[in-house]
Amino acid sequence: MRTKHDSHAATPGHKRSRLHWSTIVAGLVCLPLLLLSVHLGRGWNRLSHQEADLEAELATLTARNAVLQPASDVLQNQKFQICNKSTDTLTIPWLAVAYQDGKQLRVFDALRCQGWRGQVLNPGQARVFNFSSPEEGCNWNGSVAFYAFRLVRESDEGVRAYNVSGPWRGFDRDCFTVE
Repeated sequence: MRTKHDSHAATPGHKRSRLHWSTIVAGLVCLPLLLLSVHLGRGWNRLSHQEADLEAELATLTARNAVLQPASDVLQNQKFQICNKSTDTLTIPWLAVAYQDGKQLRVFDALRCQGWRGQVLNPGQARVFNFSSPEEGCNWNGSVAFYAFRLVRESDEGVRAYNVSGPWRGFDRDCFTVE
C-alpha cells in the first residue's frame, strides 16, 4: 500500500529538492553581499595603502620644509626704502635687488635700464624705491629680499662713496637708515 508521501515522490517530473528553500534564498542574498564585500574590501585596502604613502610623503615634505625654513625667512619680500636722517645729501646712482615673485627669484639691476636716473635724497627725506619701464626686465614694484646699491654722500667735508649690500631685514621701521 502506498502512502500519500510515496505517491507524491513517485510522480514523474517532480523531484524532491535536497536543499530547503530558505537555504537557497539565503544563498541568493549572501552571494551579492559577498561580492560587494570583496569589492569594497579591495577598495579599502587600496585606500589604506594610498593613505600610508601620503603620510610618508607628508613626513618627507615636513622634514624638507624644516630645512628650508631659514631660506624662506631670508627670501621674504619687503618694500625697499632708504631714510636719510643725516644732514648730508645722498645720491643713489646705482641699485640692484633680488626679489621673489611667488614663482621664482628675479633681479632688478638699474644699470640694465636706460630710464634709470640716480635718486637724490635730501636731509630728512625718506623714499620707497620702485621702477616702471617698457624695457624687458626693468619693471620693479619695490619688493626686495637682497639689495646692493652705491651711496654717494655729499657733506661739507667732501664727497664719499659707499657700496652697500645684504639681505633686507631687521631695519628700523623697514627703512635702510643713513645717519
